[in-house]
Amino acid sequence: QLCNLGAYFMMILFIFRNKKWAQKFFDFSFIANVPGAFIAIIVVDVPEGMFSYWGVHYCLEHTWVFILPLLFFTFGVYSFPREKAMKHFFIGFTIYFVCCAVLGVLFNCFLYQEGSFFFNRVNYFYMFSDLILQAFPFMAFSFRPETSIVWGGYAFHPFYMVAIYLAFILICYVAQIMNEKFFEVAK
Repeated sequence: QLCNLGAYFMMILFIFRNKKWAQKFFDFSFIANVPGAFIAIIVVDVPEGMFSYWGVHYCLEHTWVFILPLLFFTFGVYSFPREKAMKHFFIGFTIYFVCCAVLGVLFNCFLYQEGSFFFNRVNYFYMFSDLILQAFPFMAFSFRPETSIVWGGYAFHPFYMVAIYLAFILICYVAQIMNEKFFEVAK
């Protein structure tokens, strides 16, 4: 998912920090990773519990993904995302989200096998479960049969997916404005 990719992105960004494209990639990573990982830390999604192996892994992974972009900026590895940074974020996140939506539909519709260790259902970016409905019950209309698409015996919910996409863009936009204000005050 995005946070797992975010950890790899940080490693790639550190290795290729002198490349021309790296600042644009950092802009995307900074704007997506910091608020995304913060939300993931607050809304823990580990069925085994916080103190299980996967719970500890979840918390450590998201903490690194939250802290590393801030450290890169703080220690001057990259400059603070400015001006065109939202464009870079929007392009990167759109590519990511479309890939997750397409792969999630394909995996859930055609590769899922009941009880299989390797072919479980996927829930990229919470698009394929009703977890977010617990916090936003007004989105329940998107799970009605008339607003859902059934393919390969699996129902997916396009309105719900678009709502998640737009909500995350809005969250990241607001977070970037807050980061810019904080950056100006810190100067």
